Amino acid sequence: MDNLKAFLLILCCTCVVPSVLAGRTSKWDHCGCRFADWQSWSKCSSECGGGRQTRERKVWMHTIAGCTEYSDCASSDTSYEFQNCNKICYNGGTYSYYSCNCPHRWRGSCCDEEIICGNPGSVSNGKVVGSEYFYGSTVTYVCNTNYNLTRGSYHQRCGLNAMWTGQKPLCLYANTCISNPCQNGGTCVDGLERYDCKCLAGWDGVNCELDVQPPIQSGCPNDIVRHIYSPTVVVNWTSPSFFDPMNTSLEITQNYPKGYWEFHWGDFQVQYVATKLKNGLRSECSFTVKIRPMPCLELSVGNHSAKVCTNWKTDFGQYCMVFCDSSFTLANENEFDQWYVCGASGKWSPSAELPNCQQQLDPSVIKKRKQYHFSQCNDMSSVNQMTEIFMKRFNSSEFSYFCKNYDKECSKENVSIIC
Repeated sequence: MDNLKAFLLILCCTCVVPSVLAGRTSKWDHCGCRFADWQSWSKCSSECGGGRQTRERKVWMHTIAGCTEYSDCASSDTSYEFQNCNKICYNGGTYSYYSCNCPHRWRGSCCDEEIICGNPGSVSNGKVVGSEYFYGSTVTYVCNTNYNLTRGSYHQRCGLNAMWTGQKPLCLYANTCISNPCQNGGTCVDGLERYDCKCLAGWDGVNCELDVQPPIQSGCPNDIVRHIYSPTVVVNWTSPSFFDPMNTSLEITQNYPKGYWEFHWGDFQVQYVATKLKNGLRSECSFTVKIRPMPCLELSVGNHSAKVCTNWKTDFGQYCMVFCDSSFTLANENEFDQWYVCGASGKWSPSAELPNCQQQLDPSVIKKRKQYHFSQCNDMSSVNQMTEIFMKRFNSSEFSYFCKNYDKECSKENVSIIC
């Protein structure tokens, strides 16, 4: 054939093509186009569960200008075909919409993978009910008598991930009070792998075995206060009693061997101690015996005078002096040296009244006893002057023992001044 040259076999390529009608372009006849036979189908993309395969065909055309590409003859979609293949589903699976719908316990694209969770294993002090371990199967746990299931589920189910759902439980001993472990009247409360004892008063410990009840005392005397004229006095009291509700032996000690004692002035603590010989628990009764001299009435202050006194331990005694205003003095100047004392008798000596200070117009008389005069009673300089003179005289007097016995309280700060 003169005008024909060898046909060129061309596969489809993406390009701009002339107008197409029913897959053929307007150049079909001009290029002398014709389809070659279809090639064989390709291998299926899957052996089961639905796959795809394709086949292709070529086109023949004249080798003339404008006739070089497949698209010169036809649209690209005419060069190939697709079809579904191997629509096989195993183990009762059904094929639908390009995939297998698998029955119970099977999975995979072809329903050929069995979902098996495996044996869930045993449980201590219990048993596992159920012998199928594939997807959807359920096993149940049952505990032995006197054991309770805890920390897990009664049931486990084999899931799609080939694992048992939930947490494997424990069977723990629950009848823990069966041996009556609580002693001394305690009440036992069952627990899991444990028990609790609720103990009666006076008992403690895991099994209420510990005696924690100290001795009980009654009749402990209140503090005793006695005011006396004499240096000593005999004081009586009723001794307290002790007993142990647990009926164990007690040892009772006391710092005064009898229910009475002869005391002098002061504070004295009386103590009784009861000790349980079994465990050393103790209880105590203690009270104070206070012995004081008889209290004195208030020492009255004279006219134009100041009363300067000890102001510590006043319930044991009080010692006072008199000072006069700067324009006044005592009728008897020697009375400035007089101490006014309240002691055990409860009476002031030499008098319960301080002498009055009388006006003195002769300055020379006042000058002789200047240190016992004040300008203004509440003036600090006058207060300091009277306090210093008082303490100096007191520490050199026959009553200085009252300072030595109470050296912490004996100070200028504890001197009272009343005008």
